[in-house]
Amino acid sequence: MRILNATRLVPNSLDGRSIRLESRSMGTASMAPGRRLLVRPRPEKGESLLGYLSRLGELNGLVDIKWEASLTTGIHLGEISHETLTKLGSAIGLAPEELAELSYRSQPRPSSGKWLFMGRSFWYNDFRIGRSVVCTECLSEHHAAPAIWDLRLICACVRHQQWLIDSCPSCHTRLGWRRRSLLRCRCHYDLRRRDTPRFRPSKAVLAFTQALEDALRGDLSVGSTALGYEKDPIVFALVVFERAKRYVVNYPSEAEQVLPLSTSQHRLDMQSVACLAPVVINWPDALNAMLHRLISDPDRHVWGMFNSVDFRLRFTEAEIRVFRSIMGGKCVSDVIRIFLQQHPVQARG
Repeated sequence: MRILNATRLVPNSLDGRSIRLESRSMGTASMAPGRRLLVRPRPEKGESLLGYLSRLGELNGLVDIKWEASLTTGIHLGEISHETLTKLGSAIGLAPEELAELSYRSQPRPSSGKWLFMGRSFWYNDFRIGRSVVCTECLSEHHAAPAIWDLRLICACVRHQQWLIDSCPSCHTRLGWRRRSLLRCRCHYDLRRRDTPRFRPSKAVLAFTQALEDALRGDLSVGSTALGYEKDPIVFALVVFERAKRYVVNYPSEAEQVLPLSTSQHRLDMQSVACLAPVVINWPDALNAMLHRLISDPDRHVWGMFNSVDFRLRFTEAEIRVFRSIMGGKCVSDVIRIFLQQHPVQARG
């Protein structure tokens, strides 16, 4: 149900009074404080709070989530006060505690620069602030946005094997949380359209994303090396993500990928994940495979270099550079040292 150019009275479910939804010049309706929404589905498990509010507004004929500004001073990712939760809970019919747990998100630690998300601590810049990414297939199936999409580390949908998009395929505008609808761009383009271009990430990206989701939900087994690190895979993933972004900036030609139309920031995120995923998944398998190819190639003149300190310190080969940039020089040097012990190479004269 959508109310764009009409005024409608909706009975209040508590006291029989009415909520007056008034059409605005920009097509946005407001709601008087102290009233309840008529249509109040419960949030799905793991749903994004902003996505849930956008879905509620659309179901009740309130275009975009500006309707909540009439109840509060506005909300932002990670900035959710108890007062805001109380007012929203009253309108939605949920206890503040239920909203606080929504999307596995709790209130930020004061003045720390970090937020608690799914039981873990993240820096402010680890999130897509004011930006929205979507999987078009997920929107078609569930009409909801998972909270996990708020993290910049998550750039792909494992279920539908496609990159998440943050720009409208029609007008190329960035998809923000203040758009008219969760399911549509401001230009009215339906993001669920079947003819929306799909771009598939590599198997390594999907494996990396799946491991992240498992770790965030607590499904990753203790001591797992799926993400290349057995102590805290999320901390490890955040570290290599920052290194991968620097690698993409410094070596753009080596990091080029076929990606969907996107903002520069989302493109950087996708390129970074595409570069780091094959490196860190089941580390150091990919580096060992690369070293095997190097010593097996008769056209390469690197045989003597493998036994030199100079090679182990500088890693001048382009094939080695991505590993060194993402995993760090010492980590890569240790792997090469072990590899040489297991596969002695004789220098060619």
